[in-house]
Amino acid sequence: MKRKLTISVIILLLLVYSGWLFNRVTERPSFCSSCHFMKPFVENWETSSHNGVNCRDCHWAPSFSDYVGGKLRLATEIFRYALGAYNPQVRSKVKDAACMACHNLDDIPDTVMYKGKIPFSHKAHYGDTLRGIRTTCTTCHYELVQGSHMAVVDEPCIDCHFVGRPENQPVKDCYTCHGPPQDALLVDGIVFNHSEYLRVGVSCATCHVQVTEGRGDVSREACRKCHVERFAAFQEPARIHRIHVTDQKIKCSECHAEVRHGKIQVSPTLAPDCQTCHRAGHSVQEEMYIGIGGKGVPPMPDPMFLANVACYGCHLPLETLVSPQ
Repeated sequence: MKRKLTISVIILLLLVYSGWLFNRVTERPSFCSSCHFMKPFVENWETSSHNGVNCRDCHWAPSFSDYVGGKLRLATEIFRYALGAYNPQVRSKVKDAACMACHNLDDIPDTVMYKGKIPFSHKAHYGDTLRGIRTTCTTCHYELVQGSHMAVVDEPCIDCHFVGRPENQPVKDCYTCHGPPQDALLVDGIVFNHSEYLRVGVSCATCHVQVTEGRGDVSREACRKCHVERFAAFQEPARIHRIHVTDQKIKCSECHAEVRHGKIQVSPTLAPDCQTCHRAGHSVQEEMYIGIGGKGVPPMPDPMFLANVACYGCHLPLETLVSPQ
């Protein structure tokens, strides 16, 4: 009887020690890199600004239930890895509570400058539902780049502001993000100051006739990357975004086709053919057409310029405009 009790106590102590050892070892970043497909993520973390924060502090929310749930999921993943039944496509689900444990929203300045020139308000984008979507921290902070484990990327901004909108009509106007360029720009030999035109009511679309390329549509093929056959909610964007963005922290690019934003097409008013002659010493005609350069008078763009009529719309030989018989 005493022998059985001794053996039972030893077994119990071994189980307790094994559990304690498993708990300690699995909380080390070096344990994460023991899986070959996790090594790039650990190496990225080692060179990032978060390299002093343990993996579990971000990937498990700071509550006892999340901690226990994380340990159970980890045990399951270890078992699947040993059997070769794991999924090498890693998708993390960092909860906002984990971010807020260190980054208090009240401590973040109301407006920060993204890329040094685009004003961004965390308070305006976080918490409330925007366009039927409740964004989370990782909606924007998710990209893994060398030296930055949670970098911000442009893709969510472009998708939210342009997808589902008429061409060249973002959710907010251009000034919300960009504002007028402050410095005078040299455009094909002509000094061009945006603020002068904005002051007299010339819209951005007068010159920037196309600022996006691509619609950002979601195809059923994109769904099939994860779902074999589950399209009941395909026409319910609010529900789809709640499940995929808010709950599952899935990137926009996983579903949406690419949308490019930039100077896709500028007004042909100053066409390259015209620049062949009017670049060196004859830019007065162009300045008069655009409506700049006058002394003592405000900018006065020609109505033809505002209508995006290029020089060659009028200044071409008649025979080039008439189809041969």
